[in-house]
Amino acid sequence: MLLGGRVTAQTQPDFSGHWVLVNPGTGAGQPASSRASRSPQTDIRGGAINCVNECTIVQKADTLSISRPAGQDGVAAKDVVLSLDGHQSSFNASVKWDGATLVVIRSIAMSAVTQILSLQDGKLRVVSAFGAGGPEPVTLMYERRPDSL
Repeated sequence: MLLGGRVTAQTQPDFSGHWVLVNPGTGAGQPASSRASRSPQTDIRGGAINCVNECTIVQKADTLSISRPAGQDGVAAKDVVLSLDGHQSSFNASVKWDGATLVVIRSIAMSAVTQILSLQDGKLRVVSAFGAGGPEPVTLMYERRPDSL
């Protein structure tokens, strides 16, 4: 809603849901193949938002929690809980809203990974940019499963 030209908090989307990577090779909404599960283009190492092929996000007023299913080795990655109230999370990440996008910056070693989350045509868009000298930014798109939150 716009009031006097200002964007209100209502423009902040809810990222809650079970998200599955959209793999153009298999069609929209299809999970990526298992052999792509550790591809450098889907596994954003060092990023706070690292869904790889799928993840579940639970968004509350002051937190965003990300969990992933167990991998082929049977071990699930540790859940990530990010603070949405301006406090640095225990995951060494700072989070802030920029209109309808969520910007997550995680400091690692002598660098940082910046991730921008947004909803685009109902899909979760995650753009990951790496510190100076790092690889090119990676954009991943996820579709929400209809049976999710």
